[in-house]
Amino acid sequence: MLNKGSKIILSSKQALLFYGIESKKSFEIDGNVANVGDMLKHAREYRNVSVELLAAKLNLEPKIIRKIEGNRFAALSGEIFVRGYIGLLARELNADLEPLMRVYELQRAPKENDEKEIDLNPRTSSKKKIGFVILVIIFALSIYYLSYIIQSDFKVNSTSFEPVEIDKGKNPQDYLNIYSE
Repeated sequence: MLNKGSKIILSSKQALLFYGIESKKSFEIDGNVANVGDMLKHAREYRNVSVELLAAKLNLEPKIIRKIEGNRFAALSGEIFVRGYIGLLARELNADLEPLMRVYELQRAPKENDEKEIDLNPRTSSKKKIGFVILVIIFALSIYYLSYIIQSDFKVNSTSFEPVEIDKGKNPQDYLNIYSE
């Protein structure tokens, strides 16, 4: 395989496997237009292997293969896993890994005219959401507590207590009766 920027040269065997094009010469593709999912899907179909059979052979969930074939890499566990899955699929389908990885690199490279990369990591956004909800709950409880304190007069009881002289000869129960009246 020869590289010239985004141009990728496929052998006649690779062109047949990835695109179904029979050619006696090498076949040139534009790496910016090509995508790994279509290449792997075509290779799987060329080998006449179903998604379910391929998943069973590789001990993977069929949905993982469908996500890769649909180029939904963000829905997978991370870039290392995506590269590993592409390698597994290429090996099982007896396909050359080098053009697939080259296309994958070009596919995920930021384009010159693209805006900032958007973080689609669901774990990060859910952690931020949970933190925000906790912060709002704490704020609401603080406001409720402050309004409760402001509304109360801080009075324990409106009854005032006067000192009582204790007579040693008197029964202590009599002193309790004074306050119960």
